[in-house]
Amino acid sequence: MKRIFSRIMPLVVALTLSLPLMAEEAVREYPILGNIEFAEIIKDKNTQLVDVRTPAEFNAGYIPGAINLNIRNVEQFESGVAKLDKKKTVAVYCKKGSRSAMAAKKLTEMGYKVVELPTGFDNWDGPVAKNE
Repeated sequence: MKRIFSRIMPLVVALTLSLPLMAEEAVREYPILGNIEFAEIIKDKNTQLVDVRTPAEFNAGYIPGAINLNIRNVEQFESGVAKLDKKKTVAVYCKKGSRSAMAAKKLTEMGYKVVELPTGFDNWDGPVAKNE
């Protein structure tokens, strides 16, 4: 009995820890895209490209055409979001995906149509621009 318990318990713990992640995935109200699909969407003139990283990260390299709305600076993020057109799609990305997921959720809740690049800029294989 002790052997069965010791084999089952790690599975129970793993499942319990993964439930919040599965629940979050189930309620996501916006599409997540790979590099190819994201690159296609951002070519559309009705898409607003938003980089939610810090200004230093943005200046070191960004996807051409992106505007920088630092999600870690609430005032700057909210004032920038207010200037976005709700009739156009917002394509959002960050460094690795965590901040863009937060931004995508907020934007969706505010009534924007959003797509996200969940793998982030670190895995972007398209064109890159820099501010120096």
